Amino acid sequence: MLDTQTIDVVVSDYQMLPIDGLEFLKMLRTSGNNIPFILLTGRGREEVAIRALNLGAMNYLKKGGDAKTQYTELIHLIKTAVKHKQAEDALSRSMVLTKRLLEQQVAINNLALKIGATLDLEVVYQTVYEHVHDLMDAYSFIVSVYDEKEKMIRAGFVIAEGNQIDATKLPPLPLGEEDSGTQSRVIHTGNYFYAPDIRKPLSTLKTSYTVDSDGTIVDGSPPEEDDESSKSSLYVPMMAGGKVVGVIQSQRFDAYTKDDIELLMALANVAALGILNALLFDDLSEKEK
Repeated sequence: MLDTQTIDVVVSDYQMLPIDGLEFLKMLRTSGNNIPFILLTGRGREEVAIRALNLGAMNYLKKGGDAKTQYTELIHLIKTAVKHKQAEDALSRSMVLTKRLLEQQVAINNLALKIGATLDLEVVYQTVYEHVHDLMDAYSFIVSVYDEKEKMIRAGFVIAEGNQIDATKLPPLPLGEEDSGTQSRVIHTGNYFYAPDIRKPLSTLKTSYTVDSDGTIVDGSPPEEDDESSKSSLYVPMMAGGKVVGVIQSQRFDAYTKDDIELLMALANVAALGILNALLFDDLSEKEK
């Protein structure tokens, strides 16, 4: 029952069969269950109460005397135990959140340091991919750059089923309406788009293509019977100067969590600055030739 239901506190007698209250408490604590535990003991059983506290009981109550007084005290002990457990749970959640935010910030800072040390566009792309792959796994991964003047979306870096593909072989995609595509939706809204099964939204697009692991480009989305196709896909915007400058696509078989989405959103913005700087450097170098 303790494994299948949410219970706030356990109130247990000491003298029970087939095991006594202390054995019951010991079983709970040995299994890792830290539910608040209050033991009822008889008068003159101080040694039992002490053993219970040593085993992890939150409190104990000696039976006997006026029943109304006993129940009033028991109610007070139960309420105190529940409040204490709620405070512990809140602190635990806060610590988990703080740890998660710290880990995210460290990951963001590490990526910023790595891509800030180079103006080589290919190195920037590769660094972003490796960073994301290490943090959340990416079976397939695409970085696309959006040309606002031409209204075109061009792939800059492509990993298909774990293999890098020549991104220049992929045709550019025209920016569609907000509700007409995955990348177009992200560019219009500036928000992420998550598809637990990417084949469904892709099947409704007017313009789409599928990249096989060997680099073969096929018009259209993956067929429904293609079980090898990445099932879960996350699209996040790369933001710079308040504008969407590109889209990062990450695909894998497992579902993405809220933490994954938040982290990839943050990493994408760091990646945007590194990619723009590298593109600007390439443009200036080309003009100097």
